[in-house]
Amino acid sequence: MNINSCTMIIFGATGDLTHRKLVPALHQLKWGCHLPENFNLIGIGRRTKTKDEYIHDLLEGLKEHTNMEVEQATWDYLAKRIHYFKMDFASETEYSKLFEYLDKKKNEEGFSSNYLFYLAVAPDKFGLIVKNLKDHNISDQQDGWSRLVIEKPFGEDLQTAYNLNDEISKAFREDQIYRIDHYLAKEMIQNITMLRFQNTIFEPLWNNAYIDNIQISVWEKGGVGSRAGYYDKTGALRDMVQNHLLQTLAITAMEPPKSLDADDMRDSKVKLMSELVLYDKSKSKSDVVFGQYEGYQMESGVSNESRTETFAALKLFIDNHR
Repeated sequence: MNINSCTMIIFGATGDLTHRKLVPALHQLKWGCHLPENFNLIGIGRRTKTKDEYIHDLLEGLKEHTNMEVEQATWDYLAKRIHYFKMDFASETEYSKLFEYLDKKKNEEGFSSNYLFYLAVAPDKFGLIVKNLKDHNISDQQDGWSRLVIEKPFGEDLQTAYNLNDEISKAFREDQIYRIDHYLAKEMIQNITMLRFQNTIFEPLWNNAYIDNIQISVWEKGGVGSRAGYYDKTGALRDMVQNHLLQTLAITAMEPPKSLDADDMRDSKVKLMSELVLYDKSKSKSDVVFGQYEGYQMESGVSNESRTETFAALKLFIDNHR
């Protein structure tokens, strides 16, 4: 087994996340020589597409969303390794076909048996897909490793998050599961970590004696666009606040971790989250504000009676010595 080889399998391969984030990221990784030679990408979607049509769609999305010029040699490398498999995620019989497809690719074309499963689908599909990967022996490769990557939102509330975690844990070990928040990879967020924990000048001043308040704002330039179906069931609070903004707040205000390793960073964030309270419960109506941009109800896929918030503002207090 070559641990550095990889077959990346994307569920939801024709969707917004794949076009806007994943393919541009793969392009940049290859451009920086960070992808192995034995790398293949298998896109799984419900739409009927030929391999060439799928590759063309990804290239158009890359041109639109990449923050760098599309480098021809890099794209040629990726295009030769892109494949498409049509299936219905909800059909158990389809997973048997997927197993046969992957087995054939591995045995006849030399695809790596190291599988990276990326669930670029609606959160309510996570449990279903993971269960079927386990039941059809796809996630448990004896001759390779398996990894599962999922993005927010992770459940609809605390209880569904617990339930989803239980489902995933039945198919994958904790060290195989990667819960991703792509905001943490943004340069600005990375710079906060460097500024605080690797700079002895600022960290001693990072407290209420020198900082009156912290304001974290994220503004979107456009409307929901093609994400209306997902967004109208989610809203700004679950789409942005409970993940991206709380992660940003945690990095900004948490105590210095024992190290910058993932487990120590997580423990410091959890401690900070336990110290968050509404600034003044008697002023909850002014300290928690929701809104909706004008014209949202006219977006395609949105009910004209929708009450989904597209704006959320919270005033919080951190109850600790800092």
